[in-house]
Amino acid sequence: MKKVFVSGLLVCAIVGLSSCGKRPAPEGGSREEARRGPTKDLLAADLSNCNVKPGTWEYKEGVLAWLAAGSDVWTKDQYSDFVLELEYKISPECNSGALIRVGDPADWMYTGLEV
Repeated sequence: MKKVFVSGLLVCAIVGLSSCGKRPAPEGGSREEARRGPTKDLLAADLSNCNVKPGTWEYKEGVLAWLAAGSDVWTKDQYSDFVLELEYKISPECNSGALIRVGDPADWMYTGLEV
């Protein structure tokens, strides 16, 4: 299982994180909802489930906003099978993204995938 990481000048709305797997369609629900299963917010409102330097990021109303240099956001929990849905906006000429499947946060460049 790997950690999820959000980097740099990224401002994103985290929509949800859910387990993958096939399930029967719920009564009154769609097959797509059944396939995705229940969703779980990736970030706690106060970022208490993340490793982040205080005062560098803010999470409010589903939007993660970068406030100051000096920290990245790493989830404390590890996830195996998941669907990560997000919308993001970055400044022009910025190089940022979300890293997934990171084996070692100290060596994230070589142990994860950037999207």
